[in-house]
Amino acid sequence: MAIDTSKIDLMAGLDEVVMNQRVRGYVPGAIGLGTNLGQFGTLWLQGTGIPVNLATTTPQTITAAQLGSGIIVQSPGQATAWTLDTATNILAYMQANSAGVQIGDIMVCDIINSNATAANTITVSAGTGGSLDTGQTAIVVGANTSRTLFIRMTAIGTSPTYFVYA
Repeated sequence: MAIDTSKIDLMAGLDEVVMNQRVRGYVPGAIGLGTNLGQFGTLWLQGTGIPVNLATTTPQTITAAQLGSGIIVQSPGQATAWTLDTATNILAYMQANSAGVQIGDIMVCDIINSNATAANTITVSAGTGGSLDTGQTAIVVGANTSRTLFIRMTAIGTSPTYFVYA
């Protein structure tokens, strides 16, 4: 069997794939019914920038742009605390890097603690307009471990809010 070389795509140069897409199946007949004005799916936003390597200083305020990089690495010199950016700033970042944001859309970011000392943990808390998922009392990233943050927008508009899952 001969290979049709006209159907081969040369993908050279595609070094990064930005995951910025809506993923939900279409539900027939649901468009425009009640408050459900369309099956647009959930936006999964991850990796729209350069991975961030933070200094060892403590505490840290993690900006929306840093979260949007998709990967944050720190080797803290002691136990450290992070506070995530405000819901307003995270919403603005997501809107600037997508075709629009809806309630339920998610920004994903991997956190890596590259310090080997057990006492040098990273504790993550939500910023203004944000809160941890009710099933979590704290988000702690231990030494030489990583966690994935899922920041889910729960309200948009003039008073945005989000939940953080890890």
